[in-house]
Amino acid sequence: MLYSSSNRRGRVVSGRGRGNAQQTVTDEEFVCELEDGSDLPIDATSEQLTELRELLNNGILISGESSVDVEGVPAVGDDANEQEAGKQTPTRPSRVGRGRVRLPAGRIVVNNNPRKRRSHNETRRLSYYEGKKPVLVVKVIDVDGRAVSDTADTISDKVFGTNGDTANMATQFESCSFKKLQITAKHSSKIEKQLSAPGVLEVDIPISLYNTQSDIRDAIRTAVEEKLEFQLPGPFHHVMYVIENCYQGCGWAVYRGINYKYPAVQLHEIGHNLNLAHSGGLNGETYTDHTCLMGNPLFSDTQGSMCFNAAKNYQIAVAEHSWYTDEPEHITSWDSGDKGGTSWSGRLIGVAEYDTNPNKLPIVLKLETGTDRDYFVGFNRAIGPNKDNKQADDEVTVIEAGNGFNYAQSFLRATLGQGDTSSHSKWRGTKLDLVVKVTEINTSVTPGYADITITFGAPLVPTTPQPSHAPTPPLPTQKPTTRAPVTSPPSMRPTTPRPITSSPSKRPTTFAPTRRPTSAPSPAPVRSSNSASSIIEYLLPNRKSPGTTKGIMFTIKAKNKDVTITGFDIASKRDVKSNVKVYTRTGDYEGNEKNASGWKKVFSSTQNLTTKNLSKLDMDAKQVTISAGETQSFYIYCKKGMLFARGDYKKLGNVFADDGVIEVSEGRASKRPFNNYKDYGQMMGVIRIGMHNTQSDGENSNNYNVIWEQQNEPDPKISATNHLTTHNSAELPDLPHNTIHTTNTTMKLHVMPPSANSHGCIAIVKHLKLDDKVEIVNAYGKTRTPEFLAMNPCHTAPTLELDGDAGAIWESSAIMRYLCLNNEGGEELYPSDPVLRAKIDMVMDWRQTSVYPCLPDIAYVIFGMSCSDEGAKKGFAKLIDEHFKILTDVYLKDTQFCYSDKPTIADLAVAPALTFIKARAKFWEKVPEAVKEYHARVLEAFPGTAENFKMLDDMCVGYDGEGADLEP
Repeated sequence: MLYSSSNRRGRVVSGRGRGNAQQTVTDEEFVCELEDGSDLPIDATSEQLTELRELLNNGILISGESSVDVEGVPAVGDDANEQEAGKQTPTRPSRVGRGRVRLPAGRIVVNNNPRKRRSHNETRRLSYYEGKKPVLVVKVIDVDGRAVSDTADTISDKVFGTNGDTANMATQFESCSFKKLQITAKHSSKIEKQLSAPGVLEVDIPISLYNTQSDIRDAIRTAVEEKLEFQLPGPFHHVMYVIENCYQGCGWAVYRGINYKYPAVQLHEIGHNLNLAHSGGLNGETYTDHTCLMGNPLFSDTQGSMCFNAAKNYQIAVAEHSWYTDEPEHITSWDSGDKGGTSWSGRLIGVAEYDTNPNKLPIVLKLETGTDRDYFVGFNRAIGPNKDNKQADDEVTVIEAGNGFNYAQSFLRATLGQGDTSSHSKWRGTKLDLVVKVTEINTSVTPGYADITITFGAPLVPTTPQPSHAPTPPLPTQKPTTRAPVTSPPSMRPTTPRPITSSPSKRPTTFAPTRRPTSAPSPAPVRSSNSASSIIEYLLPNRKSPGTTKGIMFTIKAKNKDVTITGFDIASKRDVKSNVKVYTRTGDYEGNEKNASGWKKVFSSTQNLTTKNLSKLDMDAKQVTISAGETQSFYIYCKKGMLFARGDYKKLGNVFADDGVIEVSEGRASKRPFNNYKDYGQMMGVIRIGMHNTQSDGENSNNYNVIWEQQNEPDPKISATNHLTTHNSAELPDLPHNTIHTTNTTMKLHVMPPSANSHGCIAIVKHLKLDDKVEIVNAYGKTRTPEFLAMNPCHTAPTLELDGDAGAIWESSAIMRYLCLNNEGGEELYPSDPVLRAKIDMVMDWRQTSVYPCLPDIAYVIFGMSCSDEGAKKGFAKLIDEHFKILTDVYLKDTQFCYSDKPTIADLAVAPALTFIKARAKFWEKVPEAVKEYHARVLEAFPGTAENFKMLDDMCVGYDGEGADLEP
């Protein structure tokens, strides 16, 4: 057993979240829970922590139940007589001071003796799935007054919903558990007078948040226990510390700043205490399964209606005190055997509709593999408690995890729509495949369902057909596949056709032009209004250098005739295999960009994208008919990225293609499914439609292709530079789709203009004249938005948003190096000489780790932040006594700039930061003249950045607020 120094038995509890601000958890944290219910963090070697995690994920170590010893010297105490003679006896961990328990060196020994498990009434049962869980939220105020700005009442509302907040941890646990688990601010102790709001206690700690995590934790715990007059956890199952920020290690980032407001973040953290491990995605990373809260999908104060994946639901269903224990039919298992020729067919419902299931249909199907890793199949119904789901709405998911009984990392292996299949080779160690096929999905009834057939040993069914790159042959003129017209209410806002008159860019990206006919064709009459269709292709314009996006959302309006969208073609910037999906909804999409539940998926396929050919997305039986005068929204999502044209007007609804038959409007480009919208843009590629003719005399119809061309020379007969021309299909040449050329698109540098960190990056852009490649974006007030956090989970500026799938770079030094290494003229600022480059890197690291920590209390006063006068004085003294001497006597000893007579990025890192000392006029007076002269030299060396330098200088010199006259 795990003991403290006072011989009180303890058990290991895992799952306290650690990580950066948005990538919520990097490692499990282990604490020792003592018999009295209090817990202490565990000090262990890295090897022991790795061993603990392996034992946890393999189901040997059970959080909240297991106790541990360490193999080593003989143990002492009341269990010593249990050891067999002649065998090595484990050593008990020892308590170190007040704040933690230390494991002695050695191999971990887990004790799961049921006789030593404590009952529910004796202590907290963190892993119980039902009942009331009292939670105490502690708002922390450090010695310098640092605390979150929200009041205790607001915090209480955001966690418990005490003042009407509808998206919070309490309401969502109640929804996912169907009222079996209740997070509550109510408790058994009489401490209302000490609380500032229901469930919220405010405490002052006598140290700064700049201290170590262990020191801060000890200080908070001491302050709480002194104020409540009992030892934590007392009557509470969970105690949450809310701090203003983390400055060393960021291990508690899930509780800092605004993160406590995000219900999904808190459900994720409590989920660990419920023995739920992380959920990895299709890419194999630790927590990118966005069908599950354990995959970190949501960072929102207003969205939180999401639950768990099939593997986690199975684990909850079979657990003691489960949410589903009263209906064992809700889970089912299938063992295929290892001979082949077996199959399973059945119907699944989504866990979100568990409470509307009179036929007791299963919510999870477990596929037994005969190993310690099984597969779990579920229907990811996006409704009710799961309506804010972020991936694979109303699709079948296949999850790989442990055996479903213990804490185990899971991975999303497939998402399947109707008609899709997923093949798993060498099933159960054989040479045979197991194939999961979705035969039907129906969400028009309650509960919605998915019919699934699983075969083992049958011939492999391809998940998707390989795309054909051959030119589209003339299509028959008979009536297309019949389907009910997709009608819609009037558009939310009318779109007015606009002529397209933008000039070509300097280096236009074009498709090779098609031959124009010598004369306009005469349309032949047809028999009736719906007896024939003309097949139309719209090759949309590339009016400027294309960008790369994963998603593009846009609208198509049928003008005077009913039209049927039969498919799309998309363009790629690289040769890659990617899953592509097409969604649609009636009417305008505005207001539903992030509401995936209102969209219907009409295409899903893995495509072999290439730069030489367009990739065809044939919608086949899921073609969409748009009635005359109505609007239909479409959303194409390509996981590996596709080309699009950036919009000109920076607003929604601009019609950029109109030939009298359809209007295509500019829309939104996104980098995540139904999320992370970055640009306004235009769909680029081909729209294929069937047009229902209205003439009634005659028996045949010609097929017409309408090609959207970009003219190098304007046609004198046509006013717009970009226009539509009609071709008789007999005269059409093969469409030369193999001439797509691309250029680098604009990167975005997200900055805080007054920031010294941002200024160095801005200076690089200006000095190297990268304005045509790098768009500077003011990120003030935007770094906590879901879109920004999806790009940079550390929510810091500057951040350089790269093109395509390259993601983003943050940390100013990394951005400066990247810009220099990848642009002409950059070597002057970041020379290739290895010795000089290493010294430049050294100076930049010194600036970040030594100089910058001295500045916050000096500089942040100009932003209205609470700054300590004592902290400002100490920081400045450190600069004077140590760092300025290093700058002048070492880095500038024989050169005008740091280790060089020419300015480098090291100087752009150091000099702007020194400007902030001017905010304290009397401090600046004490700065050595050699430092001031160096500061002036750097400013003069970069004339292209004079404007931004001046802004920094004016802001600091002009400051006359609190602390401006502070004596150093």
